[in-house]
Amino acid sequence: MAHFTVSEKGDSDVISHMILYTNDGVEVTYSDDTKVHLSACGSAFLHEVPPHHHNTPYSSGLRKVQHRSRFATSMFRAKVKQALDFRNRFSERPYLCEELMESAAVLKTAENIQTTRWLKSPADHHCLSVLSDGYLQFRSSDGHAFILLAPNRHDFTFQYKARLSTERDEAPTQTKEQNINNNGAQADRDKPKTTSENTDSENNQHSLDVDNSTKDSSQVEERPASSSPRCYFKYTWVVQHHSINNHPTFLEPILKILLSITPTEIKQLANHGENHSTPQKNHAPVGDGGGGQMSVTPRGSVYVTLQSSLDACCQGAHLHPWSQRTETDNVNYWKGHRIKVIYTEGVIFRMGWGTPCAVEIYPGDGSVMTSRGITGNYFTHYKTVATESEIIFEVEEKVYSMSQPPPKSSNPSAKYSLAKLISQGSRLMRDISKTQSADGSDGDGSNSSLSDIHCCWKYEFKLSKPRQAALLEECAVPGLGKFTAFNTGRVRVLFD
Repeated sequence: MAHFTVSEKGDSDVISHMILYTNDGVEVTYSDDTKVHLSACGSAFLHEVPPHHHNTPYSSGLRKVQHRSRFATSMFRAKVKQALDFRNRFSERPYLCEELMESAAVLKTAENIQTTRWLKSPADHHCLSVLSDGYLQFRSSDGHAFILLAPNRHDFTFQYKARLSTERDEAPTQTKEQNINNNGAQADRDKPKTTSENTDSENNQHSLDVDNSTKDSSQVEERPASSSPRCYFKYTWVVQHHSINNHPTFLEPILKILLSITPTEIKQLANHGENHSTPQKNHAPVGDGGGGQMSVTPRGSVYVTLQSSLDACCQGAHLHPWSQRTETDNVNYWKGHRIKVIYTEGVIFRMGWGTPCAVEIYPGDGSVMTSRGITGNYFTHYKTVATESEIIFEVEEKVYSMSQPPPKSSNPSAKYSLAKLISQGSRLMRDISKTQSADGSDGDGSNSSLSDIHCCWKYEFKLSKPRQAALLEECAVPGLGKFTAFNTGRVRVLFD
């Protein structure tokens, strides 16, 4: 798994474990027993404090605080940012609120980025490079996205520019200049433009394209005020981690190109000595990745539609698991939802509910362990070993069995225990098999009755059309008035 670290605020805020469910809901538990529940859409959170953390002796039971994520106060801001970062890395669609971001991470551009262009022959157009840590980087020709294939060739990182979450039907942001001159703008638009004026307008429209070949993703390229557009969109770089065996379908064309590159071609790229000094943890693409600078025919390109971010305000807030009040304190808000990713002690466990089901373990050293079969008794460990070039890595495969676990390491500085990880993975594998057998599932990846129907951002809201009023009954009461009843539930009374 690519570099995934969790920033720790203090001793009391050390993360014990993080869980992502199949509906993209998140549960974070800290060492002090406090919890943060993040809704499936990411727009709301619930913070729980156990009874022994209350400052007054008169408090009893859990103390629960519910807020919208974008308006989190300083007391919960760091925890909400951790939960959102974890969610966005492994979820289907990200939730990106500007209120929780650093200003340097927000990119402003007049271009409405919805698709990216990828070359079918990336090596011939310098869109492909081998980084110093062995990762194979494939950049889109427009500079809006790139993909990193791990040396073990079992997982990859996809990073792209995603538009920030906004209110539904919100228009692009206008500059101050347009707001000031809004009254006289209509008169200027009515005037016929000369050829030179049209050329200047087109140049200004494309002047905010961000050149990612020389700048980090957290930096925004400054442009002269005269060239700024009248309307712009706000974007940020989103990092997502996926498995080769379980990834979104829209990335399939890119992976097909990337996996078709032979080891011989990779060695040739490494021997050229291009872009080896940049490690893969840097989020900015390396090399010539400027927006639309390459001349490529459409026949030699593949266009991929990017995943859009979720709305800033959830339309299905009533479907959040804590929307229904309960009298008990210890409530499992995610009961019935399947687990997709677990992060604990620096190790990532990824559950695959497909056919066949599988468990993948990422210890954090660049290796990966995958389950074999449906019993969870065998695991294959893919570990990368550097060659003489120190850039090309070879993959070593070792098979471990639960009946004969690997011996414990005698090195006290070892980061993890193979026997412990295999035991945890085997237990998760048995839980997956047991759950699928109990549900009668065919392994499609989620329980549709819970993950889709009761998922706030997947639920489709249908507005019912008002029925045409029809007369049901009409009567007149002497001395009182005339009563008329309709099928819509309305009653009209005309008093004498």
